[in-house]
Amino acid sequence: MFNKVTSIYIVLLIFLFLRGEELAAHEKINNLENYTIKSTKDTIDIETLNDIAWELRASDPARAINLIDSVIIRAKAENKYTILADAYNHLGVIYANAGDYKGAVEWILKGNNLSHEIGDSVGIAKAMNNMALIYWHRNMLDKSLEYLNLSLEIHKKSNSIKYLGIAYNNIGTIYKERGEFKKAIEYLNTSIRYLDSTSNHIIKIKAKFNLAESYLGLNMKKEALEELFEGENICQKTANMADCCDFYLIKGQYFESEQQYKQAEQFYKKAINLSDKINNFIIKSKALNQLSKLYVITKNFEKAYKMQDSYHKLKDSVNSMQNYILLSRLEVQNEFDEKLDKQTKRSELKEQMQKAEIAYQKRVRNFLLIGFFFFLLLAFIAILNYRQKLKSAKMLAIQRQEILMKNDALREQMEADRMKTELLEFINEENEILSLVAKETDNTVFILSPDGKIEWVNEAFHRLSGFTFEEFKRTRGKNILEASSSEAISENLRKCINTKKPVSYASKTETKHKEDIWIHTTLTPVLNENDEITRIIAIDADITKIKEAEEQIALKNQEITWSLQYARRMQKALLPLESYLTSLFPQHFVINLPQTIVSGDFYWVTQKNEQTLAAVADSTGHGVPGAFMSLLGISALQEVAGKMDELEPAKILEQLREKIIYLLHYHDNVESTEDSLDIALCVINNRTKVMNYAGSNNSAFILRDDVLIELKPDKYFIWDSETNQKAFTLKTFQLLAEDRIYMFTDGFSDQFGGESDKKYSRRRLKKLLLDIYTLPMETQKDLLHMELENWQGKNEQIDDIMVLAFQV
Repeated sequence: MFNKVTSIYIVLLIFLFLRGEELAAHEKINNLENYTIKSTKDTIDIETLNDIAWELRASDPARAINLIDSVIIRAKAENKYTILADAYNHLGVIYANAGDYKGAVEWILKGNNLSHEIGDSVGIAKAMNNMALIYWHRNMLDKSLEYLNLSLEIHKKSNSIKYLGIAYNNIGTIYKERGEFKKAIEYLNTSIRYLDSTSNHIIKIKAKFNLAESYLGLNMKKEALEELFEGENICQKTANMADCCDFYLIKGQYFESEQQYKQAEQFYKKAINLSDKINNFIIKSKALNQLSKLYVITKNFEKAYKMQDSYHKLKDSVNSMQNYILLSRLEVQNEFDEKLDKQTKRSELKEQMQKAEIAYQKRVRNFLLIGFFFFLLLAFIAILNYRQKLKSAKMLAIQRQEILMKNDALREQMEADRMKTELLEFINEENEILSLVAKETDNTVFILSPDGKIEWVNEAFHRLSGFTFEEFKRTRGKNILEASSSEAISENLRKCINTKKPVSYASKTETKHKEDIWIHTTLTPVLNENDEITRIIAIDADITKIKEAEEQIALKNQEITWSLQYARRMQKALLPLESYLTSLFPQHFVINLPQTIVSGDFYWVTQKNEQTLAAVADSTGHGVPGAFMSLLGISALQEVAGKMDELEPAKILEQLREKIIYLLHYHDNVESTEDSLDIALCVINNRTKVMNYAGSNNSAFILRDDVLIELKPDKYFIWDSETNQKAFTLKTFQLLAEDRIYMFTDGFSDQFGGESDKKYSRRRLKKLLLDIYTLPMETQKDLLHMELENWQGKNEQIDDIMVLAFQV
């Protein structure tokens, strides 16, 4: 049974949450409505119409329902089933907010079934989230958490960043409400990481404030304060005044707990002023009450009285929901007063008996003193009578006490019976909802005994398999162990029973009409109060389309992989041969690690007229796009260098830019790309050992005598349309014997890893080169590989990696 005060508190929280969403979304609604001023429902884009309905779900549900009706009619006519499922879900949320849970379940299931039919995983996840909302409304946090986790798993598979952030925030909020602050912090931090990459500031603010409250729950005040400030900054940037009110109120409470009363007073006043502007009387009421208590603590009783007076005046204008809360609190108080009155009367009765006994003893004692000398015999009789009366009085007191105790026990039994009746009513209502779910869902539901005997199936079983329940038992068997087509059914059933936790598996089976289908089964144990399994629920979902899609995807992936491997061989063939590279630089090494099969990084060397040219380049992107750009770069570089008698790096880069601009048709003002090329290009005179260098965003390093010399590039791209008139800078350097030259793309230094999951950085790379440059080239190559693997750990490689090193 719901505790009445707890239920009311939950309703008030939901009201405040919806009110906050209404204020935060007010500007968005205005923008959408501005769009519709010159339009009608029939001419407005259907997605825009759906968005307006969603934003109005809390502030004007009647209008929202009217708009959703229009969305449903148009979505059916235009065959836009994703929007249709979304509209059904919106109706479910509006019905849930209104307290009509049966209606809410019907609409949400309708949206869920449609999402299953069209294979819309995001729509299925939304339905799971909305079912969680229903249980959240009813303070069934464990059930709500179960549906939220289902929603989260679906969003993980579809990698929907926007909805992942919302799902993690919702789960974190549940854990916060349950007082599991460590888990709440874990989920809320994950939510914020996802939300950082989206523009959903409303949910991000709520996650920040939830995180602050969770830190306060663990007495981690420093961390709580940081989250509060970050939440405030977002509120100010987004002009979200409703959440700013919450921030000021929480900040005031924080400073009050720190006994910094001046700061607390300032934030309470800010909350009051801002709540006046946006007519948020709930926050204003809280702030007035907190400020009144603060003035009492600081002994400023005149201000305390004024704030308390304002607080009570504001309370008079609270809506019917708050009046209901006051009435419920009065009922609880009346119950308390009744018990207190009963206890008081019991104490008064006992006191009266004691006084009566004392008075009686006094009268007897006086009578005995007066008649002691005259009526000794009468005194003896009087003493006997006194003792008899005293015994009778005590017996009467005991009997009265027993009667009172029996009355108390009877009242307690009546209260227990009333609680059982309310609990039974709630269970019956819950069973109606569950029965509706089992009837309307497309998933097959089995009820099994603990030993696997099939006791009941729902109507969806016949629709899916073609069998009636009796036909199935005759042809397949009465026990899941013999009826299931899964080879691991015995192991899965045993695991479910031993662990008392849900177990899932997939299997291929055959319908009555000899059609092969794939089924995903979840076995869930039902436990009694003694933690014993009374039933096992088996839910089958048809995943045939998913399996077929997986097979097609696997085939496509195989074809794509083969194509990429072939492209890799072609790309490798365009790079200089190892034997040619060895003839130019006997001491050298190359590290070429594509992020995928093909790479956007490349190196190129050639010799002409006693000059040796070496280049390392990084095309924008990686994979297939990067590979195309690298092929274009190699081809253009070969053509430009081949036409020059004297190889001069700056001129090569300038002519390379002109060539690329021509090839990409920049001069025709066609749609341009954001692709570019970073390159380091060195030309060494084999006779004088003078090295000329020019670069575009790529440095070259020279190491000698424990000193690293960096030849820095120009900070613009080869074919950046905004800088295509700028000349490249030529740098000249006299090489010495045994100098070592290193050229890198940024893949090595940008790789994430290490204990703090940060980039490797150019600073670490330079230090590593200083530590190893005197070793043989092959050893250096191995050490660089080892360093990269150790740093990267289990992280994925984020970019192509290319290193060319040689000794003069």
